Amino acid sequence: MALLIRYLCLSTLIFLFGCFPSKSDRLHIAINAWPGYEFLFLAQEQGFFAEAGLDVQLLETTSLQDSLQLFISKRCDAMACTIIEAVLAADQLKEPPRALLFCDYSNGADVLLASEGVTDFQALCGKRLGVERASLGLVVLHRALTDHGMSFDDVEIVFVDQISMADRFGVDLAAVVSYPPVSTGILRDGTANVLFSSAEIPYEILDIVVVSPSFAATNPDLGNQLQAVWKRALDYWQAYPDEANFIMAKRLGISVEEIEAAHEEMVIIQPIDQIDADARERLRQSAATADAALRRLGLMRNPSRYAEIIRFKGPVSEE
Repeated sequence: MALLIRYLCLSTLIFLFGCFPSKSDRLHIAINAWPGYEFLFLAQEQGFFAEAGLDVQLLETTSLQDSLQLFISKRCDAMACTIIEAVLAADQLKEPPRALLFCDYSNGADVLLASEGVTDFQALCGKRLGVERASLGLVVLHRALTDHGMSFDDVEIVFVDQISMADRFGVDLAAVVSYPPVSTGILRDGTANVLFSSAEIPYEILDIVVVSPSFAATNPDLGNQLQAVWKRALDYWQAYPDEANFIMAKRLGISVEEIEAAHEEMVIIQPIDQIDADARERLRQSAATADAALRRLGLMRNPSRYAEIIRFKGPVSEE
């Protein structure tokens, strides 16, 4: 946990004080800690971005909300995020972002964790519950509560970033909505209870990489390039699983066994599924579901534009 905290603190400093290179053709991607995004760091370490003709800088943030704010303020060209943040960005920007890479579906990795003694939803009533502001966590919490006959009025919502959840869980927060690597650390001592997970809402939480329309317009082959990099990273992972998992786990500050377990709780989107017709429809449905959920929460101000987010560039060769 100490290694994780040092890593996240360093990410905060980069987020607050980081200076971006002046090269206009460099792709700056805001990215927070999440095992599904680690394939992008693996690709960077192995030189796959350069191999595809891309100059990429990964800007590490401490939360999805931080990545969203960087993107909305145009301090980065792209962000790794869930479909929730992409839909929020589309609502707040003049032009919606373009999703050029689809990373994974969460299938159990996003969790509502309750502290020792809080074993069911009834025990949550009146308790303080930590969740990230205006991001994925609110939608997960909304689904968890409504599926069990409760609402936000039944709990006390405390907005908190992932880095603080680890320290405050079981202290002044009875429950949190979290995900690896933070949830991994919380679960490690065996006292936390999983009350709800994304396995109960399959194919709703989609992780993607979205790019600003202006950057996409001046780099028309970017979709193909990102998908080629993704394929190279997944191929490397499958060919050298021990080495790849060690690299990714070490960077996140968790064990190899823990990152393997995290990957088992998500559906990694394979290259062919970036272009498959049935997969495309599932991606569009995820965007529609996210848009509807955010509207129910009163977080959307403008007409729906989620269809403009899901754009596809040509196929990645399977050779």
